[in-house]
Amino acid sequence: MTNSMTNEDAAHILREYNKWRRHHGEPCPPPYGGKELGDAIDFAVGWLEGKIGADIDSIISAVSRETGVTEYEMCRKGRQRRYADARAIVCYLAYNYTQMTLMAIGERLGRDHAVVLYYNRKVSTWLDNPRLNPEGAMITKKLMNVISQ
Repeated sequence: MTNSMTNEDAAHILREYNKWRRHHGEPCPPPYGGKELGDAIDFAVGWLEGKIGADIDSIISAVSRETGVTEYEMCRKGRQRRYADARAIVCYLAYNYTQMTLMAIGERLGRDHAVVLYYNRKVSTWLDNPRLNPEGAMITKKLMNVISQ
């Protein structure tokens, strides 16, 4: 892999390659089907290996410690804000820091994949605009720093 590759470079190469394959139904010729593709794949794999650092049980435990909401309370059907916010943080962290699918995360928390996707977007908006939920944004940022170390 070239040392000068960035996230944007790798994403561009992978997008172009996938566009070609979808349109033509066959592998892409160079420049996006040759060494550049290999470099982009190596870069993506390296990035994904960084995502594997956590598992959902450790995320649930960490969120439980930070919020005071037990795992049982996160998984039950209650819609109280403190339970829903804790679930949302777990979904966001599990989706972004593990290789679990939306469906697997949802099954672990007794929800479906659409709820996990909704929670992921919800926490993303908290992080973009912390005034919406200052406590949720603070806890999420704190746990993101712990997981990514």
